[in-house]
Amino acid sequence: MFLPRQRMPLAVALCCVVSVLAVTSPRLRAAPSAVRAMWVWGEADEQLPSWAQQQGIDTLLFEIPTARLRAPSTREVIRSADRRGVRVWALSGHPAWATDPRAARRWARAAAKIQGIAGIVLDVEPYLLDAWKTNRRRTIKRYLRALQAAKKGAGDLPLMVAVPFWFDHDSYRSRAGTLAEQVAERVDALVVMAYRDKVTGADGITALARGEISIASRTNKVALIALQTAADALDKLTFYEEGERALDAAIADVERAFADQPGFGGVAVHHYRAYRDLRQ
Repeated sequence: MFLPRQRMPLAVALCCVVSVLAVTSPRLRAAPSAVRAMWVWGEADEQLPSWAQQQGIDTLLFEIPTARLRAPSTREVIRSADRRGVRVWALSGHPAWATDPRAARRWARAAAKIQGIAGIVLDVEPYLLDAWKTNRRRTIKRYLRALQAAKKGAGDLPLMVAVPFWFDHDSYRSRAGTLAEQVAERVDALVVMAYRDKVTGADGITALARGEISIASRTNKVALIALQTAADALDKLTFYEEGERALDAAIADVERAFADQPGFGGVAVHHYRAYRDLRQ
């Protein structure tokens, strides 16, 4: 269930997250209220909206960099998806934004003005910066400020941020809590990159994502679990080798595993072209 079960004032504030994510999908699923989202990088092709609908994808995390904010092709993707009951969230980000709050806010503000956009997604990974190694504490502080700035830029739209599963580890804890808790405090939703090709076990998807789902549940936020389909040198990170049937089975198992968690919002597949080309 996407709606938080307690603290109604905040639940009301988050109703926009619920309404834009919880869209009925034509595909039978283990958790009827769970979203199935998908990253879309680069220019979209004409087949994207219909293909997404056929796959049961109801939410697109669609990259809209500054150069394409006003492009006719961007508006057409949003309109075409909307006709099929597929919501579009504007996606962008760069590791440099983690230390540049003004850039994050500027893009979020511009993306929020696009007609038909349901939400804003930041895929900003500060640990890719050299500064993460040389001055992690300062980098984290600036990263958290960038999230706050993006939230202001998003205005009335919900803000989602992509995070790795290990942000909840104690090695990233301060007096304010784990890094995952501090991120969740500043945004409306998380998409947790729990990139593994098996659901159960100590190194499985559910074990890696459980901490973030718990954080979302107790803070009245929403967390999606991200799965990878692109090729990777480390086989265990992706369903590239296993194929579409294995991915579908894993998605259903993840939905069942977290169906009773109020903070669980569904899954997000990374990414369109890799997912489309998975072997049957």
